[in-house]
Amino acid sequence: CVGCVWGVVDKNDTCNHSYQPDINRPLHVIIRNLRPTTAHEGIIAGFSEFGHHVTNIHNIKRFSDKMPSPIFSVDIQKVTNKSDIYKTEFLLNSKNRC
Repeated sequence: CVGCVWGVVDKNDTCNHSYQPDINRPLHVIIRNLRPTTAHEGIIAGFSEFGHHVTNIHNIKRFSDKMPSPIFSVDIQKVTNKSDIYKTEFLLNSKNRC
């Protein structure tokens, strides 16, 4: 059992590395054309309207001056309708490209 193995490894404080199977990894999506000041709660609410559960959001910053850009990196929990995310054209009243 996998849980038993991780329990022993954690209990013994052993250094380890694991590989997550594809089924457990989140779906990573890049969203463009949103304002840099867009609240993360708004993005979460927008994706929940389509039936997706957001696990992580990060506003990608420009390398040169570290200012927020209109590009967001979003991790979504995998579900059966994962291909529907690429058909999304509008999010938060703006036309976006996923």
